[in-house]
Amino acid sequence: MEARREEPYELKGFLDQRISRRAALSKAAKVAIGVGVAAVVAGAGGYYAYTTTFKPKRKIRVVAIAHAAPGMKAVAEEDFVKEYPNIEVETLLFDWETGRDRQIHDFSTRAGEYDVYMWDCIYTGAFAPHCYPIEDLKAKYPDAEIFKDYGDLLPTVDSRYCHWEGKRIGYTICANVMAMFYRKDLWENPDIQDKYRKWIDKNIDDLKAKAPELGLNPDKIPTELVVPKVLEDVYAIGRFFTKKFNPDSPVEAGNTIMAMRT
Repeated sequence: MEARREEPYELKGFLDQRISRRAALSKAAKVAIGVGVAAVVAGAGGYYAYTTTFKPKRKIRVVAIAHAAPGMKAVAEEDFVKEYPNIEVETLLFDWETGRDRQIHDFSTRAGEYDVYMWDCIYTGAFAPHCYPIEDLKAKYPDAEIFKDYGDLLPTVDSRYCHWEGKRIGYTICANVMAMFYRKDLWENPDIQDKYRKWIDKNIDDLKAKAPELGLNPDKIPTELVVPKVLEDVYAIGRFFTKKFNPDSPVEAGNTIMAMRT
């Protein structure tokens, strides 16, 4: 789907204003709002930018994941509007699935219901193709401090989730850690360990055949029931503990990682 590009409003005051990086990062939510305005999705009908001299008052609708957004909501609806009084910011907070579905619907219909998007990193593959590269606006407004690369963002996180096909599509506003827990009563049970050996012996060829499609190394499929350390462990052992793939599994599902196909 080819994205429709629209010329932004004449930018004065907002993008041309110089702010220090430290000041911007001290209010991460504020950075998110500022950057988001410039880097909203193409699929939602183009990107928009605003100026404090533009009349009448404009509204920005921000759709965000609720768990990380309370601070952003407070800054957006209080601090941000003090500096840009003609811009009203409305933040809409949703859970992961509701927010994802609304955003995807906005992409597919190009309705332009939202101006700024905040999403979980696991959805980048589904959302990024609809985004305008920030470089487009950086080229037009090279002196705008808000579009400078921030040196204190974690390089691995920034490159993986804020870039798409080599181009920057946004900025990280919060980071999380996903912890995995395993049941010792299952992993350290000799009977279950033996059942895994027998199950993997019957299924290893099929697992190895499917592994490359998932970006996994078929040679790393574990032949013993080990505590997962790499994705190949999660893949094979997760299937062993899932009744759909192993009717003799003592539990219904092998893992509960929240994800979607992106």
